[in-house]
Amino acid sequence: CAAGLCIAQFAVLNYSPWWLIPTPEQAVSDREFAELLRATPGEVFMPFKGNLPEIAGKTSYANGVSTWDLSRGTDAALSDKLFGDIRAAFARGDFSVVVLSTRFVYLYGINEAANYVKLPVLIVPPELHVYPSNVYCRSDLVDTIAQWQSALGTRH
Repeated sequence: CAAGLCIAQFAVLNYSPWWLIPTPEQAVSDREFAELLRATPGEVFMPFKGNLPEIAGKTSYANGVSTWDLSRGTDAALSDKLFGDIRAAFARGDFSVVVLSTRFVYLYGINEAANYVKLPVLIVPPELHVYPSNVYCRSDLVDTIAQWQSALGTRH
């Protein structure tokens, strides 16, 4: 009986993280996207795939999974404070570019920020294998908007 429990315990540990390791194509896509972020003036807010801003020499400001968990937690005051701070940063125009998951745009309140323009197409390469597909640029950065559209092309 004890041997069976021991085997069952080790069977639970049979977790394979290999699906998290990027393919060579994904790695190239990540590097190209990081270079685009590096060439973007100012700061970038990209909570999903947040390692890419860091690779690009930018600051990573939030972790998408952690913020999502906080939004669903029991401490409403803490959640309100975090998302209030994020919305205030958007209102001030602290970020040149904001890259968000389609599924979580509502959570961050970017649509309420009048000083950002949503690029008209889904432009994040699908090879990234992450959710981000909404890119917003500060409205005074027309050149940056053109740079992003040119670099990533348009897909419908």
